[in-house]
Amino acid sequence: MDTNILDGSTVFDPGRVKITGTRSAHSTPRFFHIQKFWEFIYIDKGFALLGGNGESVLLSEGDLAVVTPGENHSLVCPGNTGMHCLLFEDKELGSMKDEIFSLPGFLELSIRARVLDDIGLKAKNSKFECIRLDFSERQEFVRLCDGVMNERIYKGKGWQQLVKSYLCQSLVFYSRLDIPAKRAEKASDGSKGIYSMIIKYLEENYKTNITGAEIASQLGYTPEYLSKQFKSELDISPADYLRRYRVAKSMELLCGTDMPVSDVARECGFVDMSSFSRVFKAFEGDTPSAYRKRCRYGI
Repeated sequence: MDTNILDGSTVFDPGRVKITGTRSAHSTPRFFHIQKFWEFIYIDKGFALLGGNGESVLLSEGDLAVVTPGENHSLVCPGNTGMHCLLFEDKELGSMKDEIFSLPGFLELSIRARVLDDIGLKAKNSKFECIRLDFSERQEFVRLCDGVMNERIYKGKGWQQLVKSYLCQSLVFYSRLDIPAKRAEKASDGSKGIYSMIIKYLEENYKTNITGAEIASQLGYTPEYLSKQFKSELDISPADYLRRYRVAKSMELLCGTDMPVSDVARECGFVDMSSFSRVFKAFEGDTPSAYRKRCRYGI
């Protein structure tokens, strides 16, 4: 599938500040594309699969991910997924740009980011990461995104200056998330580390018939303990996470390839077409075949 290139004209109003916030259900899959602006993606409800260069990460409720300018990526999710997105061109930071990007948390992002040429664009290798926000962090990011969105809608006096202020607050907020500590928690032997190990196992083995007993045996815990620790972090069971991941991967294949629907079902770990259609429709609200048609006709 060809890679589309998006510049600011597809997102921002001409002659206005190049910063925007959105809050909506995302029913249209966005396959591989490169954009010349930054995008912060936060999942309110449901899930989305963020992919690039053969790797993908499933974003669930409470997850925040960052796409930097120049990264080749795709985003697919069921129609009832809700998300907040903050998009901006970093030139809008003006003289504060160097100060903002010298804050903790931005070094890796700055390395990932690069300026695109108009001709001969090539995707850079990237591995996306989701950062799980706690309750207060979720509220704060939503508040900042809504602030940007509302100022753009009502356009009161000084609204463009306020939008820039919200952007700066959002980037400082990201810097204060203490991402190294969140990574360390994921890698630890505590509850956060356990749920990360389960996710890793599920995503590496989603094509096979995985059982709770098998996961418990591989990780050295009881099924009941693993399920409890997992649900304490994601509010869903490992089995539900697996279903979400399989559906998201099937959406990629349905819209991104000509693979027969029955082959998509097998490739994504479903035992038969009946179970595939039932699970897919429960999340998407439509059959796999109907979903593929919508994708092909851009509906």
